[in-house]
This record gives sequence, structure tokens and C-alpha cells, in this order.
Amino acid sequence: MRLLLSSVLFAATTSAFPNSAATLRGTGGLVVPRANQLIPVVVGGPQDTFNPNSVVAAVGDVVQFQFSNGNHTATQSTLEAPCTPLEGGMNSGHIPFTDGQTDVGTFNMPVTSTDPMFIFCATGPHCQEGQVMIINPANAQQVVDFVKAAQGTDKSVDGATTAGGTAGKIGLDIAAYVCILPLSS
Repeated sequence: MRLLLSSVLFAATTSAFPNSAATLRGTGGLVVPRANQLIPVVVGGPQDTFNPNSVVAAVGDVVQFQFSNGNHTATQSTLEAPCTPLEGGMNSGHIPFTDGQTDVGTFNMPVTSTDPMFIFCATGPHCQEGQVMIINPANAQQVVDFVKAAQGTDKSVDGATTAGGTAGKIGLDIAAYVCILPLSS
């Protein structure tokens, strides 16, 4: 049942992005949204991930982190220190989601540069477990390298202050994911 729901969620998420051949040309297969777009990224979920784990965004776009299942962050780091906050970088702070909520915590981050931006979850061992993503990766290999670098760290460091965006809420009915409730026995 969970596999079916995850497949439906993945299909719904990927179908929301443009997929014409013209969009994919010259991007290494990454989807390139038009400027001034709201780009949803699900933080958390059944496997503690960022979904998608890479996006290409233009200056003027807004990446909307939508927090799911548990307590997570979206915190900026570097490839060299993947689970340590970048000084002066973006940090959502911890945004929890508990069963029964009818709204979803969000963090809207305006895109101000097309340079690669490395993001991790600072909750517990989530970063070491691969809960990382890149906005505007140089190529697909950079995403793989970032995941491996994060998995090679000993611990995550929490960000000190919220910065680089605005926290808010949206209705669960318009979120980019379907809440999967625990099965009752």
C-alpha cells in the first residue's frame, strides 16, 4: 500500500514539472522551470528525504520547502562541510509535522543566485542518512558527491538562527504530497 501511495505521489510530483524536450536540452536531464515560479520541495516523508533532491531555479523563483512527517529543517551548507550550516546562509529552523495536522509548515526561499546551493536537514542523523539536496547543481554527479559527502560525516550541526526566507503554512489539501497515515491494526 505504501509503495502504491509513494508511486502515486512521485507521479503527481513529477507531472507537475514541464517535460518538453526543449526544456531538457542542455540541462543534463534536469527540469528547468521558467522564472518567477513557485517550486515545491517536500522535506521529510516516509524515508526522510528532500523530494526532489535537486532543482534548477532561476533568479526570482521561490523554492517552497513543505515539511512532512516528523521534524525537519532546510539548512544551507557547502559541499566541503555538508552537515554544517553555512555562516550567513539560509536556515528554515525546525518545522514539525504531526499526524492529524490539516496544514503544512512551509519555508519560502527566494532564489537570488543561480550558483549551486547545498541544503541539508539538521535533525538528528538525517543528513548522514542522505537527507540533502542541491538547488542549481552543476551536474547530476554533484548531487551524488554531495550525498556521499554527507554520509561520510559524524554529526549534524544545527543552525543558530532562521534566515533567508519566510515561514508559513498551507492547507494539506494543496501540498505537493499526500499525507500517509499509519496503518491501524
